[in-house]
Amino acid sequence: MGSRSDLVEVFLGLGANLGDRRRNIELALERLAACPGIDVAAVSELIETDPVGGPPGQGRYLNGVAKIECALPAHALLQVCKELERRAGRDPSAPRNAARPLDLDILLFGEQRIDTRELRVPHPQLAERPFVRTPLAELSGIDVDALLPDPLEVLREIRSFAACCQRWHAGGCSIGLVPTMGALHQGHAALLRAARAECDRVVATVFVNPLQFGAGEDLDAYPRPFADDLALLRDERIDAVFAPQPSMMYPDGFNTSVRIAIESASLEGASRPGHFDGVSTVVAKLFNAARPTRAYFGQKDAQQ
Repeated sequence: MGSRSDLVEVFLGLGANLGDRRRNIELALERLAACPGIDVAAVSELIETDPVGGPPGQGRYLNGVAKIECALPAHALLQVCKELERRAGRDPSAPRNAARPLDLDILLFGEQRIDTRELRVPHPQLAERPFVRTPLAELSGIDVDALLPDPLEVLREIRSFAACCQRWHAGGCSIGLVPTMGALHQGHAALLRAARAECDRVVATVFVNPLQFGAGEDLDAYPRPFADDLALLRDERIDAVFAPQPSMMYPDGFNTSVRIAIESASLEGASRPGHFDGVSTVVAKLFNAARPTRAYFGQKDAQQ
C-alpha cells in the first residue's frame, strides 16, 4: 500500500442474485482486501432488491456499497473487479443484465470523471438506482444528486462538439452520429435506438440548416421545440446533443461548401436549387468534427 496521500477514495457497488448471494459478496470483499494497493474501509448494509431490466424470471438481488482506499489506477481496479467476478462464476458472455453470482461496479473514483469504452465514472446509471445511491450517500457523506452530471451533454460550440468526440475516440469508443433538424418524433427515436444498440456513444445533432432552405421556403416557420427534443433524447439515453446557432456553423467569411452537380439537376433538385448542396455541406462539417464510426439517416426518396 502506498502512502496515505497516494490513496484515492473509491466507492464500489456490490450485487449478487445467484447462488449464496451474501457469501459471494463477502468472499469478494475478502479477496479485494487481500489485493496489494487496496484497503476495504467500510461496507454498507446489504439490502434485497428486485432485478432491474434483463431477462425475466431472475431472483432478487442483494445490493450494497463498499468504500475502499485504492492506490491502483481506475482501469487496473476495474480489471481486479472483473477477475473477482470471474472467480465467483460470472459468465462474461452472458446477456446484459442477466442473473449473476457477483456484480462489482466502480461508482465513484475520487473526483475523477472517466469516459472510456470500458469504464464510465461516475457510474452512468447511478441516478436511477436508489438501492445504490442511499448507501453511497451514507458512506460518503456527499450529496449524490448534486455530484451527478446531466447524462445528456448539451454542446453549443463546434469546438466542444469535436472535443467531446475526440475524448470518446481516445477512450476507444465507437461513435454513432444521428443528424437531425429537430422537432424529433418516433422516426428519429428509431434511429437513436439503432445507434444506441450498435455504438458505445451516441450524439445527435439538432440544427435547422439555413443552407438547405430556398427562396419562398419559410426558414423562420420551421418548428424548434428544443425542450421536447431534449426530453426525447434523455428518454433514449443519448450521450450528447450538438445544437449550434447558424453563426457557429457558418461564421462571417464562411466560403467552403459542397456542390452536388449532376445528381441534383433534376426532380427535387431542380425545384429546390441549392438544397442538396446545403445538406451535403452541413453533413460534411458534422462528419469532419465528429469522425463518427456510423451515421444514421431516416429513409429518404431515391434522389436524397
